[in-house]
Order: sequence, then structure tokens, then C-alpha cells
Amino acid sequence: MDEGMVRAIAAQVAGRVLQQSGNAGRSLGAVPLEISARHVHLSQQDVEALFGPGYSLSEKRPLSQPGQFLCNERVTLLTPKGELRAVAVLGPAREHTQVELSQTDARALGLQAPVRLSGDTAGCPGIHIMSERTVVFAPESVMVAQNHIHMAPADAQRFGVHDNQRVRVRAMTARPITFEDVVVRVSGQFSLAMHIDFDEANACLCQSGDKGELLCGGTMPVKPPELPEPVCREAAPAARRQVICEEEAKRLCAAGERTLALQKGTLLTPSARDVLRERKIDVRYV
Repeated sequence: MDEGMVRAIAAQVAGRVLQQSGNAGRSLGAVPLEISARHVHLSQQDVEALFGPGYSLSEKRPLSQPGQFLCNERVTLLTPKGELRAVAVLGPAREHTQVELSQTDARALGLQAPVRLSGDTAGCPGIHIMSERTVVFAPESVMVAQNHIHMAPADAQRFGVHDNQRVRVRAMTARPITFEDVVVRVSGQFSLAMHIDFDEANACLCQSGDKGELLCGGTMPVKPPELPEPVCREAAPAARRQVICEEEAKRLCAAGERTLALQKGTLLTPSARDVLRERKIDVRYV
């Protein structure tokens, strides 16, 4: 290859790079921003374990994504470091239980939750989930959700993007910031919306009705998550006292217990620990 041809190819490549960099900040259009609070998706197995055999989740109100809804049911999330009460349950039931938290929530519970796409729970930490009836342990379930955009095929065609593509989104808010590597999810079952968690919403001062500007650039494809094989498990019977919550601690105090012997591995929630400490009850693990 002669020197003239090399120079011609180099000039052509340089021109393309300059063209791409010039388009990097070009707006492709606006998408609605939706704030996703902490919530739980339950498998049908865990639904029945928590609320009773044959139980079905009941709808309180529909969500923006077709077929998805906020449930009347609420649960408590428990770890040795903390607890979160009245956590929303979203329906319908899924194949695997999944808990989506902000990084602030995860740290308050003493968990190191990875940033993942929905369904990619392999290697995630587990957590105890409690209803008024009982407690179950959901292994490999807790994540910080990767911010993402739901859109229908017509939206994807209009924006010029495709499923599993990564894009940049500039929050058109009181404190604008640009989110990098936002994952595009395309399906005929989706409605256009970008989901961010409360930490991200607070960072950009997002309010209801705010939008994000979809920008050129940052379009690395994403490998769809591979779901792990389903693992059958039974709910832990309440009689085994796998978890001692505040209400159980108060009941023990009312019964006049002065010493509480617990099996090693039993989870004593922070609020239960406070109750026992105030009543000066000695806790021993055997």
C-alpha cells in the first residue's frame, strides 16, 4: 500500500471520528422521567408462603407499564443491621423474587447490592421478607436497579435506537445532570418512560412531570440478563423463630421472660433488640 493511499484512509477515518464526536451531544428527543421507590417483586411461591396457600396479589392501582400494578399488600425487609417497613409489592407475581433498593437503602440494611438489570440476580445478596403471617428468606434477590428506558418499537424507531442499547440521558430538571450508559428496553408491552431510583432523583432534583433528553453517544450494546435456574424452597416456619421482630419481642416481655435463648443464626431485628434492651432481657445464643 503506497503512502498516498494510507493518507487517504487516515483522512477518511479522521473525518468519521469528527462527525461522530460532533453528533455526540445531539438531542434525539425527550422521555418522561419516573422515580422508582424501593419495592419487591414476589414469586408466586413466596406470595403463598407470606400470605397463605392459593393467595393472589390484589391490585391497588395500575402503573405506567401495561399490566403492572401496585399491590395492596406490603412487606417488611429484615437484615441483622436494619429493617424497612411497609415496602411496596408490585404485581403480578414473577418467576423469581426480586428486591429493588436505592444504594442508600442497601447501606442502611448493611447490604452490598450490585447495580443490575431486572432479572439478573445471580450473586446478589439475599434478604428476609416478612408479612403479618410469617417470614421467608429470598436468596440472591437484592439489587440496585440499573437506570433504564422502557419504550415500544415505534418509539425505538423514532429515536433511532434498539433493544439493549446504552444511551445518554440529560435530566431536564432543576439541577440538570447527564446519566451515562442508560439501557434501552424495547417491547410491544412497554410504555415510554425512563426509570430512576430515589438517589438519582434527589441528585438531579427530579419532580413529577420532568423529562430527560435522549442524546447521541454512549451506544454500547448490552447483553440481556441470563436468569438462573429456579430454586425451590419452603418458607421458614414461624415456630422455628428464625426471625424475632418487634412484636414478638414485646410478646416475650409481656410473658415475663427474663432470659431469651436463641438458636445461632436467628435474626434479631434492630427494633426487637431495642425492646429487649429496654426491658433488660438477657439474650443468649445457643
